[in-house]
Amino acid sequence: QEIGAALVSSGTYRLAASQLSYLTRTPISHSAIQRMAWTVGNRIADSEEAERRRIFEQGGEEEPGKVCAPVLYGESDGVWVHLQREKRKSTEVRVAILSTGRKAVGKDRFRLENKHCLTAIGLDSQAWQEHIVREAHRHYDLEHTRLLVYGGDGNQWVRHSFDRMQIEQEFVLDRFHLLRAARRAIPDRKVAHALVTRLRQEGFESAQPDLRQQIQQAAGQPRKKLEDFYRYVFHNQDGLLDLQYRGLSVLPCLGAIEGNVDKLVVHRMK
Repeated sequence: QEIGAALVSSGTYRLAASQLSYLTRTPISHSAIQRMAWTVGNRIADSEEAERRRIFEQGGEEEPGKVCAPVLYGESDGVWVHLQREKRKSTEVRVAILSTGRKAVGKDRFRLENKHCLTAIGLDSQAWQEHIVREAHRHYDLEHTRLLVYGGDGNQWVRHSFDRMQIEQEFVLDRFHLLRAARRAIPDRKVAHALVTRLRQEGFESAQPDLRQQIQQAAGQPRKKLEDFYRYVFHNQDGLLDLQYRGLSVLPCLGAIEGNVDKLVVHRMK
């Protein structure tokens, strides 16, 4: 069953059935492979739930991880997927990435160090936070971790994903979403880029008067887009400044979630 579940996680049911039939010299159907995957998946889910209850309801202790993490980086995001044969037409898959930094692997190309990925379906915000805390303690040695730098698109559940981590935290609004929001509100790309740079270096208060003036001078749909952008940066103003302008001498090793979320979700769904 475990071999069948492992094979099907990287291919189709029929391909996994063919491979396992060859390995065991026994005819195995694709529906049997599906049942194997469900059985193993349910066993893993039951084990995770029992571990969650032991730690958060019964006060049990978690064995610390081995990876040293003076500064821990975290990102969280979600992607909506369609459902089949369910009451709901779609659901959101939650994804998080933890790492201890990044290293260069080429020109303008980096790879996260000690990356640990998490995905979950059907968890509420509290259960998602507990899941992140449990996995972080299991993978990293957090006894000497002095700072958690986390990022996201500003969505409420994303911003609160790391609330249960009892470490000093700094939130950084995802730069991809910040620039995209600015370009949607401001047609002139140079002006949008200049505004984002100002927000990242000087903060929300420095750009607030100019944004209000642009809103007053606009009308119709352009004004609505500017108002949406104003609300977006207002509610996430604590994550606008780059770390160096906050007086922190740590690298901004964030921005990997957008390039990983779809691949992680595809693998998880399989």
